[in-house]
Amino acid sequence: MKAGMITFLRNGNYGSLLQAWALQQTILELGWEAEFLDYAPGAGEKLRNLLRAGNSPKLLLEGIRKRQAGSEAARRLAELRDFRERALRLTAPCGSGAALRQAAADCDLLLCGSDQIWSPVWLNEAYFFAWAPPEKRRAAYACSLGVTEIRRRHKAEKMRRWIAPFAAVSVREEAGAKALRQLLPEKDGIAVMPDPVFLRTREQWLELAVKPRRAEACLFCYFIGSRPDYWEKARAMAAEHGWRLVVSPVTAEACEAIAGGAEESGLRPEEWLGEIAGAAHVLTDSFHGAAFAALLGTPLTVLRRYRDGDPESKNSRLEQLQANLGAESLAPLLPSAGTDAALERLRRQGREWLAGVLAGG
Repeated sequence: MKAGMITFLRNGNYGSLLQAWALQQTILELGWEAEFLDYAPGAGEKLRNLLRAGNSPKLLLEGIRKRQAGSEAARRLAELRDFRERALRLTAPCGSGAALRQAAADCDLLLCGSDQIWSPVWLNEAYFFAWAPPEKRRAAYACSLGVTEIRRRHKAEKMRRWIAPFAAVSVREEAGAKALRQLLPEKDGIAVMPDPVFLRTREQWLELAVKPRRAEACLFCYFIGSRPDYWEKARAMAAEHGWRLVVSPVTAEACEAIAGGAEESGLRPEEWLGEIAGAAHVLTDSFHGAAFAALLGTPLTVLRRYRDGDPESKNSRLEQLQANLGAESLAPLLPSAGTDAALERLRRQGREWLAGVLAGG
């Protein structure tokens, strides 16, 4: 039996690729073949989707701006591309729904997840299998809406229509599950499942990680957002504890910090994991940065990227993570026996749900 899977594979993000790897490895361990449908839309397909879904044109412009601003990170993006091609089982690149349909022809199950592939902000029907023939069995594992509610009626209607045929649905946050239960009151069993990275044990992640050859203790900074206060906090923490400041070159501000004397982290995903595993402390605004620090037993401080009143706030991801870990706070989160027990509980919960879906339950 073969599962054809879809998620973000080309957005230049460590967490996206590593959660994809974790989900594929788990499906393989559960006795199925597993292959990612390598969705690689070109500019024309992206524009058509923007018009079909009613997304804001600013999303396309923002993507272009990020590519221009991120030219300093070309080496990092090359390493991520290399990991995708050598570590994942992939179809040939699919530029359209028709190509996805052809690539998935021999799949017994279509499985989407995880990451924010169901975000109503950048809605894309490809990640809901709208292109698939109606007889194809489909399921969703820990998809994230990112937001707490679906504000646009036309988008809510599209999502309702696309999700209705799914045999099994799980999302990553309780806020997303609540929104979908309101949208699809007739659909039973919309579950909340942990991100795929939690399907692997600490030992399994450490086997993949490549620790840096560095003697001094470091503060590892991994920021997705661009905010000056992040760097004020980072420099103050590093100075207070005598830590070496180590930075992942994702934003222009991070590259400026490296030019100003901070150390650039390893660029391969295995090295990124190793930086988290070997750090004295991790400072991040990233869900996956926080998730891996917890998984690898590294002290952690999370900075919230969004204002709580922002209608596009994605803070629910971190709130769900805190709840899943049974933690009083993520600022800081220190390793504990309670956290380790929560991690094992999450791993078992996710694997049991997936096993049930693969068995046809």
